[in-house]
Amino acid sequence: MFYPSPKRMRALITFGLLLLFSINTNAQKIVKSSAEVPFLIGCDQRMPEFPGGNAAFSKYLQTTLIFPKGQKKQGKLIVDFVIEKNGMVTDVTLTRKLSPLYDAEVLRVVKASPKWRPGTLNKKPINVRYSLPIDFSTN
Repeated sequence: MFYPSPKRMRALITFGLLLLFSINTNAQKIVKSSAEVPFLIGCDQRMPEFPGGNAAFSKYLQTTLIFPKGQKKQGKLIVDFVIEKNGMVTDVTLTRKLSPLYDAEVLRVVKASPKWRPGTLNKKPINVRYSLPIDFSTN
């Protein structure tokens, strides 16, 4: 069976993250009643941004993730998290799991993320929930 080199594996994961991150980012205003507010037409909205943008976030994930030794697991996991009004990453959970080792590593890396530039709605900071799929494959 063919396994790509670690360098090629990282390149494939980075490409997958960039593709999936740009497609599957969801924003909503989090209110105390837990009501979801979808994209609002006619409002001045700005999504949270990782310091340096999406490319920097992908690089952060690529350089910070430590893959479990001897593991050749393939599949997708989905991590949800909230970017708070102050830019902190909170409420990190997995909505789709892959394996305990991979799950724990992704949770560790996302929780350790530096402060983001917070999202805004009508120029006021808001909490924004992200859903980020991460695809682990050897293709």
